[in-house]
Amino acid sequence: RGRKLRPAQELALHQGMEEYALPSAELKASSLDPQQWFPKNCKQMCLEIGFGGGEHLAARASQNPDHGYIGAEPFVNGVASLCRHIKELHLENIRIWNDDVRLLLPHLASSSLDAVYILFPDPWPKSRHAARRILQPEMLEMLSDKMRVGAELLLASDDPTAKSWLLATACRDECFTW
Repeated sequence: RGRKLRPAQELALHQGMEEYALPSAELKASSLDPQQWFPKNCKQMCLEIGFGGGEHLAARASQNPDHGYIGAEPFVNGVASLCRHIKELHLENIRIWNDDVRLLLPHLASSSLDAVYILFPDPWPKSRHAARRILQPEMLEMLSDKMRVGAELLLASDDPTAKSWLLATACRDECFTW
């Protein structure tokens, strides 16, 4: 949690989560097809891990109304921001997971994602912090199972240490090519 939400943010969060939150009760099952969370069949299913304020996710969803987008972000202020973007842009193709993505991924069906975006994750620049970085071998293994063959894994960072580390970590996994 960051700063206290203003009343308008609190309202956007409450209304947005009522309409766009992934139903956690369904996550008792495994092999869930994410298509079921959208009103119409989506051409592609995309996941953004750590969407921050939701600007990128909302822009992608606005540009591709026939794609389904799942955003995973535990930071309440970021979730409130995305809810505001969804409402302002009248988006119907975004669903929100407001918790750690590692709790969601095991329940998704294999080969159910066409793209995964990990943009500007916390860099944890010190080597003693490397274990806290999101893109660990275990995460890559999970992602490779959930992503279709030929799916896109988009990584970005403005921190030189994190950028090099993300690239090296992803390239070490034989399921991913640069």
